[in-house]
Amino acid sequence: MASNTDLWPFILFLPKDKTRRHKFIKSIIASSVAQNIFSQFSEDGRVLQRDLIENLPHSNKSIIAYLKSLEEFQLSSSGTTIYNGKRVVYHELTKIGWGLARFFSKGLPQDISELTGFLLEDYLTHIITLYREQGLAESEIFDVFTRTSGKVILGGSPNFEKPDYMIFGASTYSTVFECVKYHSSDDIASCKLPSRFPGGPTTELATTLSSQGFKVSLVSSVGDDRDGWNIISDFIQRNIDVTGIVVVDDKHTNETVIVDYSTSKQTLIGIDEMFALSITSPSQVPWDKLANAKAIYIGEVFVEVALAISAYAKSRQIPVVYRCSVPFLEMGISRLESLLNQVDVLILSNQAWRYLGQDKEEDVLGEISSMTNATVIVRTQRDSYQIIQSETKPIQKKTKALTDDISPWFSLGLLDGIVDGSNIESAIDLGIQMEEEKHKSS
Repeated sequence: MASNTDLWPFILFLPKDKTRRHKFIKSIIASSVAQNIFSQFSEDGRVLQRDLIENLPHSNKSIIAYLKSLEEFQLSSSGTTIYNGKRVVYHELTKIGWGLARFFSKGLPQDISELTGFLLEDYLTHIITLYREQGLAESEIFDVFTRTSGKVILGGSPNFEKPDYMIFGASTYSTVFECVKYHSSDDIASCKLPSRFPGGPTTELATTLSSQGFKVSLVSSVGDDRDGWNIISDFIQRNIDVTGIVVVDDKHTNETVIVDYSTSKQTLIGIDEMFALSITSPSQVPWDKLANAKAIYIGEVFVEVALAISAYAKSRQIPVVYRCSVPFLEMGISRLESLLNQVDVLILSNQAWRYLGQDKEEDVLGEISSMTNATVIVRTQRDSYQIIQSETKPIQKKTKALTDDISPWFSLGLLDGIVDGSNIESAIDLGIQMEEEKHKSS
């Protein structure tokens, strides 16, 4: 039996009426003169009737009968023109007839891109009309289309057996509103047209690393919906290995809404059991790739899974950088103690630091450093980092790149320095340098 690769994907549009559908197949598709007649049409879709009669080995009656059938099914139209001083009959293919002519090609037609675009557009037009007539939700068609195209695209994902970096975390689809100025909740804010794209700290780091030529394998989770498959497609186009992304049937892809004012920014993160936030089990970890990675970065991952990943990496002396976000800090620092004992570097953004600093009476950083031997990097201010290592005094480092988050360029420099064997302070300096260079060029 022939494999699927031997099949020629093609769409034929048939009449709705059963009787006419049978006639179409018998008189158009199954006709012995079909291929010869269609081959005579020029690139602009025209042919002279006299040329058909002179050039083809079929009777005049058979040729004219077939031409009449083409007109009957609106595959061609006819008219007269002057040729060499004489009035002659010509036949011209309609758009649907032009598509059908390619069906009789001996091989793939040269205009395959134009042809598939037309067929797909016409098919969607007909099927959406059918759904509307039947009272069905047209949006289901786009879900199916995006999901199917995403699965096909997934087959083209790079598959790095020995990645430079393995990145674990949440994949989100962000909607960003850029607004002129902040308004109170009672006012109406004037904002630009919203933009939507795959976002989130972990995925931004993955795309940044890949843009610099590193082999990146991303392990995450998305819902079986348009946003999820669009995220997968976007990563593949950026040459990121997404074979470790889990698509969850009964979940929605996580969404983030960002309201960006000129002086401040508000981020609304979706946290709900219906969202596919991250991988949920150690069984979803590609352990073979992890064993071959140069470094591991863990973002928004359930604590139990993150603990398994970091412990495995530590047993193989693979450096692990853990970025702990606010939703995980909300569980309490003591809940993270086992995980913090397994990682090499803990990163906290200024957002996370502000959350931890709500209770000024507690020495939060002292409590964290007492739990772990990891280097703790905290963005205590928008322009500075504080580095805490066991048995040493905290180090303060300034940066000209102002942000309350941990930029992907800082994380890139940090990881690059660690992998190259630099000491942690030099790796941090490299991260700050790359962050400042990117800030200066943007």
